[in-house]
Amino acid sequence: MSRRPKIQRMVVFKHGVAYLERSGPADGPFDLSFDKDEMNDVLKSLVAWVEHGEGRVTSIAFEKPEDPALALARRRLDVPVDGAWVGLFTSFRGRRVRVETKDGVAAEGEILGFEDVPTREGAARRVVLRVADDRLAMVALEDVVGASLLEAATRADLALLVDRTRAGTAGDRRAVTIRLDGRASDLRVSYVVPAPVWRVTYRLALVEGGARLSAWSLVHNPVDEDLEDISLTLTTGQPVSFEIDLYHPRSVRRAKVQENDRALAAPPPAYASALPPASRSADVRPGAAPAPMMAPPLPRGGAGSSAADTPRGLEGALGGAPDAAETGANRGEFFEFQLPMRMSLKRGGAAMVPLFSARLEARKERIWRQGAGESPDLVLTFENRTGAVLEEGAAIVYEANVYAGEAMVPYRARGAEVKVGYAKDLAVRCRRGETYRQTVSRVALGGARGLVEESRAELWIELTAESDHAEEVEVIFELPKIQGRSFAETSQQPFESTATHHRFRLPIEPRAWGVLEIVETWPERRRLEFSHVAVSHLENWVQGRVLERSLAAALAPVLELWTKAADLDHTITGLERARASTLETQKQLTAQLSVLKEAGPEGELRVRHAQELAASQDTLSRLQAELLGVSTERDRIRREAEQRLATLPAG
Repeated sequence: MSRRPKIQRMVVFKHGVAYLERSGPADGPFDLSFDKDEMNDVLKSLVAWVEHGEGRVTSIAFEKPEDPALALARRRLDVPVDGAWVGLFTSFRGRRVRVETKDGVAAEGEILGFEDVPTREGAARRVVLRVADDRLAMVALEDVVGASLLEAATRADLALLVDRTRAGTAGDRRAVTIRLDGRASDLRVSYVVPAPVWRVTYRLALVEGGARLSAWSLVHNPVDEDLEDISLTLTTGQPVSFEIDLYHPRSVRRAKVQENDRALAAPPPAYASALPPASRSADVRPGAAPAPMMAPPLPRGGAGSSAADTPRGLEGALGGAPDAAETGANRGEFFEFQLPMRMSLKRGGAAMVPLFSARLEARKERIWRQGAGESPDLVLTFENRTGAVLEEGAAIVYEANVYAGEAMVPYRARGAEVKVGYAKDLAVRCRRGETYRQTVSRVALGGARGLVEESRAELWIELTAESDHAEEVEVIFELPKIQGRSFAETSQQPFESTATHHRFRLPIEPRAWGVLEIVETWPERRRLEFSHVAVSHLENWVQGRVLERSLAAALAPVLELWTKAADLDHTITGLERARASTLETQKQLTAQLSVLKEAGPEGELRVRHAQELAASQDTLSRLQAELLGVSTERDRIRREAEQRLATLPAG
């Protein structure tokens, strides 16, 4: 086996795979070792080619995914670890061998087995050979120092035994052999393996006039070897990737046919960014040039300085990373970071490497939402003018060169607004109070049984903030967006909105408090059944100018009819209760009559119960007659009310 080319390039993606490329001289075949779980990705992606040289890749071989012990047992080559010499002779029974003894004597023949021969010292084991068609020989096993396998099949079995034994001791590692015919001064091998996701972490330092953003990536070595002096690329985006089992063989069931049959082929079975105004557009298309920064990038030593007078302090330290323009580039739908320096990673190790550093215009805001405590969040807001796509990651925020808090930077394309909350401003306390009001705007007919009341609902929201700061501060209040609601013309209007919230500004003077009044309004509509509307309601609506007087005059007799019908409903309910009680009495009397005797005291009681049963029947007949009459009258009144309504114009 020739030496294998070294890994020279690695591209790590965000969805759990890494692309590796080996290059270097090679002369003849060589092995690559992979974890068993990596084999599917390797087999579906591995490519080998000769970049420079006369050689050519003839095949790529790999070990079958079978249990080595079972594979040897099926071929009767399961040689024990202890007693391998005897085990080999046993496995090769019937095979032709040449054995050499320590005395230099050689014997050639087929192995038949062993014979234990008694001696003075005890039993001595002999190897029994057929040395000729008519002659057997025994050779003392203890004298045998070597054996030559004379048959090609036996030599192949021994090679298989060594190969499967090596596979069995390799654990979960599997070998892939690149068979190279000839010599290559530069052989390339590329493949994909599972890899831990590379992650990004940020340092965000507030400095005069803006902020310094520095991005670092955490990268793990995904292979079982040291990576030395490699080119590293980190790619964002999520290309399609899936697992398909290419490593395990797949068999299909075939039809069994007689020799004279013809086989017929079967048919193949956080905080949101503000919504931009309609006139605003940003070029963030794949492949578009990065938008200019909000503030020009500082030289390595800061504005107007040289490399010799690099500023001390946190910004100088964070500014040591390269600009995104040096490391970042578009690759179609992806964005990648190509590290300018080559790096090394130990086996099983990881490293944190700088991606980019950029000076940005930024502003510190205080944002308050109900339910998040009385103190507003300190939020750093800036546009992503780094020239790179910002991956989601944790950020440490520094202010005045000291730790100020932690935040999560969301995924943001170039040119998008970024908001990261990193602390609470305990010197500011916010509260919210609200009052609900409703104003009826119109009442109209809503069908045969009621009216429709249309009103305007208003929610008066009072937002207050009290500040202990010695300087003026501004608090931004966020109110959730609710479908169908808007702000009254006389109300304070939001200065910007997101997909889920409206934002309002409230400046507060030093050590003072401020109030912000906001009025949310929305239409409401409810149905009023005529049975729940009184004639007095009509007059109130007329006085409030939400119901026309002519309609009210036409509705008054209708409401009187509905009131009468409602009274009759109550009467019917009382009659039905009385009828149910009478029926229950009859049931009890009938049950007692069935068990009482006709003579003696029981006979007298029986007569009395019979009289009561007759009286209850008279009562039941009267109740049923009353129910019929009242129900008929109620239905007549309702029909009259409906006929009167039919003559009125629909609302």
